[in-house]
Amino acid sequence: MALSRPLVDTKNRAPIVQSVQGVSGSGTTQYAVELAYRFGYFFKGVHWVDGSRPGAIGAEIAACGAAMGLSDWPDELPAQIDRTLREWSRPNLHLLILDNIDDVAAAQVWLDQLAIGALRLVITTVRDDWPADARLEGLTPEDSRSLLRAYVPERQASDADLDRLAERLRHMPLALDLAGRYLAQQPQLTVAGYSRKLARARKPMDGLLPASIESASALAVSLDLAEPAARRLFLAAGYCAPDQPIPAEILRRVAGLDEAECDRQLTGLIDLGLIAPAAPGVGPIIHPLAARFARSVAKTDAERGKRISAASGEGAAEATSILTGVADVLGVLTYQVTENDPEASHLFRPHLEAAALAADGAGLAQAGTLWNNLGYYRKTAGDLAGAREVFERALTLNVALYGRDHPNVARDLNNMGLVLHEQGELSGARTLIERALEIDRAAPGENSLTIAADLSNLAGVLQDQGEVEAARSAFEEALAVFEARLPADHPYVGIARDNLKALAS
Repeated sequence: MALSRPLVDTKNRAPIVQSVQGVSGSGTTQYAVELAYRFGYFFKGVHWVDGSRPGAIGAEIAACGAAMGLSDWPDELPAQIDRTLREWSRPNLHLLILDNIDDVAAAQVWLDQLAIGALRLVITTVRDDWPADARLEGLTPEDSRSLLRAYVPERQASDADLDRLAERLRHMPLALDLAGRYLAQQPQLTVAGYSRKLARARKPMDGLLPASIESASALAVSLDLAEPAARRLFLAAGYCAPDQPIPAEILRRVAGLDEAECDRQLTGLIDLGLIAPAAPGVGPIIHPLAARFARSVAKTDAERGKRISAASGEGAAEATSILTGVADVLGVLTYQVTENDPEASHLFRPHLEAAALAADGAGLAQAGTLWNNLGYYRKTAGDLAGAREVFERALTLNVALYGRDHPNVARDLNNMGLVLHEQGELSGARTLIERALEIDRAAPGENSLTIAADLSNLAGVLQDQGEVEAARSAFEEALAVFEARLPADHPYVGIARDNLKALAS
């Protein structure tokens, strides 16, 4: 922890930036965790931002400001970011950890803005071309042996055995922890036997350096010990955001388990070291390399399932990929959270974004719904530009998938129109919402509530354009539907009445 000395120098009130680089599995995130844990008391605030998602860095900085309970907190994301940066510009020591940076260009935009006040910025990255103050090459031989010895008794392996194993695993903390836990669960297995399992499991993965490949081999060996249900949970976690607590409900629904069985299987994965526990009641965390490995395995399983299905003429369970399951679950679950427990939405947002990217890359039909739900999350957080970006992507995908006259396209047009309305682009907003209303009026089936919502949204735009009579007509038509279809005390009825009263005044 020699790097920590300048960070905790309270006499130096100038900003300090430090970078820590290491291959996947070398412990860069763990270094940052330990730094925050051991020296957090030196700082007025310790803040964590996931750098693996460049588009979300601004929102995470704003979330840091919200967590500090800053006064005069604005409603929109750009102003929230500015308020947070102004707080960090003060001469108080704050520690900001920007973890797992991968996109140099995207990071540089923020680095230029974060050299402020007395902010201590610690960056972790696995990129080998990043200029680093320290490079984590793995543990020392002594520390590697100690880590393994914590799991493996002397009757099972000598110090020399453990030293040879640590050397094979390149002294990578993730691989060593996996190996130690595996040997602890297989007390009759020798180190030589475990090494043979590693050799059989070893295969290259695109973009991985040799040290990380050894960690991937250890992941493969450990996964073979997991029960089928636990394996499915692990693969599902791979499509969630790494280094972020995963709500267990996501994984439980994908695996089709009840709560008790899900908890039992997650405990088994934690015991194997395939995932790590987070705060009680929140859910597990998956290491970035473990997530990457899980996605590789899930893709292989899906391809194998499709081949079996094609050859036999019958359905195969794995032909329905893990990614499809994650996309289906998050498409429904994130909507339910938005409606029933909006304060919990921040727990789902990083996983929704990770799944949307994966589903879009795989060409899944669910991608449009995921982007749409993410857009709603961003809009609610005040990130109008970010919401507009993903709503546009959802619209593009759904037009290509369903055609221009589908209700899902109307939904996307409506959402885009609401964003444009808030951004002050009234003409564009009106065009989009009118088109959504046209599609919904022509759609078969009973959808009067959807039409009423379109009318209410359109009325708001017309009101701001000064077309009072047209706005009143749309509000009245919407209210008539809400009163006919909903209980008198329903929020939609009250909002529609309030809108008409406001228009009259």
